[in-house]
Amino acid sequence: MIAVLAGPVANASDTPSNKLSSTALHSKTDDPEMCAKRYHAKLGAEVLTRAQATLTIADAMRTPAAGMPGHWLFWDGSGIIARSARQRRLLATQQIHISENRMCVRSILARGGRIRCLKWKPIPAGYVPPKPNLPKVDPIKTEISPAERRIASQLGSRVIRKGAFAELEHGTTFYHMAQRTSDELIAYARQPYRATICNAPQEMISFYKRQLGPLLRKAARAKQLQEETHRAAIATADVAIHQAAEIMPHQRDVSFSNIARELVKPILSPEEHATLTISNQALVVLQQSRDFISDQRFAKMSAKKRDFLRKALRNVEFAHYAGYNSMRWSRFRDSFETTFRAIHDAHRAECNCTN
Repeated sequence: MIAVLAGPVANASDTPSNKLSSTALHSKTDDPEMCAKRYHAKLGAEVLTRAQATLTIADAMRTPAAGMPGHWLFWDGSGIIARSARQRRLLATQQIHISENRMCVRSILARGGRIRCLKWKPIPAGYVPPKPNLPKVDPIKTEISPAERRIASQLGSRVIRKGAFAELEHGTTFYHMAQRTSDELIAYARQPYRATICNAPQEMISFYKRQLGPLLRKAARAKQLQEETHRAAIATADVAIHQAAEIMPHQRDVSFSNIARELVKPILSPEEHATLTISNQALVVLQQSRDFISDQRFAKMSAKKRDFLRKALRNVEFAHYAGYNSMRWSRFRDSFETTFRAIHDAHRAECNCTN
């Protein structure tokens, strides 16, 4: 909702105010009409591009990121690449499901991940259900804390969707919230000139900030998760490798790609370790390392060392996805904030004339 609009919205480039000379627009005057014209010119020149950039950022967030595998590499704690939730449900459709005195002999995966039975038949006399043919679980177990399960749950969608944000898919609450706000800010910047254009932009900004409250809080929570996972990754890596202090100074620019390289060094041969790409992306190093790491190599390690190493690798993976998640949400939030700031600054600079 744009309180200051009153009539059809036109492109700023088509309005008479753009035909004013630069000298006229920036001349000092106490004429409120000239103030309004200067403010209107700034809306088209500075606010419009910022408002349009928000839609571009949202489109990018809906798109899977190149290079992401689409599954966890070390989260399951067994060294076996974890299957996605969808893959597990698809496997479940191959099992026989029994309900009271009938059994489902044919099922499909329906919308929303629910298993839908297409064919039922009575249970034969003396029928013994077969053992479920579910994926095997690695016998080597690693204790997983409730905090790790919570973090994996919060980042799971980002992993499975290869970095795409399902929260901004068409039809979702966040999509409508962001799309409507962006469209109305673009319309505000494109509106035709009118003498009352300087009226009430601060009230409009306050209204939109209230409307975007859930989205702004989403970015804040993502930042908190990033800080939590980064602290955990550094702490567990300190335990997993004794030389961690040399490569992990407790500074803001900690390189998790270097941490990942040092973590896998004890279980890779010198030749294998030398093939790791020099990359500033921890996930790239983890993916390359994962190709060399087998369950047999973990089995040869002491239980304590193995547990610490697995936990450290999981935490580096958590830190990577949490950092990516926070960066994208922060960039999206900042796109709105810069638009609001541009409106505020333009209004403060130009709408200061007196009658």
